[in-house]
Amino acid sequence: VNLSHDNPTPVLVVGAGAAGLLAARALADQGLEVIVVEKGRGVGGRLATRRLGDGSPFDHGATLFEPVTASFRQRLATWEADGFVERVGLVPAGGSEDGSCAFRVRGPATALAKHLARGLDVRLGVKAELLSRDAAGFVLALEDGTTLRGAATILTPPVPQALDLLARGGLAGRLPEDLRAALAAVVYRPGLVLLLRLDRRATAIPPAAKSRRG
Repeated sequence: VNLSHDNPTPVLVVGAGAAGLLAARALADQGLEVIVVEKGRGVGGRLATRRLGDGSPFDHGATLFEPVTASFRQRLATWEADGFVERVGLVPAGGSEDGSCAFRVRGPATALAKHLARGLDVRLGVKAELLSRDAAGFVLALEDGTTLRGAATILTPPVPQALDLLARGGLAGRLPEDLRAALAAVVYRPGLVLLLRLDRRATAIPPAAKSRRG
């Protein structure tokens, strides 16, 4: 965080998923003003929970994750102490020399997202249309015709959406050519999630074999 705390212009964060909320939380903890815009009706992104039938929660996003950096391990330790996450009995893929293990959110996955969003200026149902820049900083144009100004902007949508925001605002061409090519080559593969509520205990369904790495 190398922005001046005296700068009255906030940092704009597009997307209120795990990446956007963690970035916004880190900036806010440093005393900077942050505005998060999210096109959805709630926070969380892949920390997703849906309620079906009798209202029982089903997590259908990134339900398991494993720390791979010292800073994230420290954050997980804090969350574990505060009761937001818990360890699960899975051996990390390939074995982990530091003895780390997989974690999951205690309760609905969105509970962690809501915890991260607490106290932040998060604006839901707000869709970003394009990101441009002028002499005063970044300008984020929204679908409703309004704009937000920021000293810096963090984009956390999927790469194709982020590139589209930059292209619409004339910024895609300002990316280094090798970076632009690497981003354009990113491919997303669809995943299927089956949500089931069983009338009796099932013993034939194997546990998840791999964890999300964060």
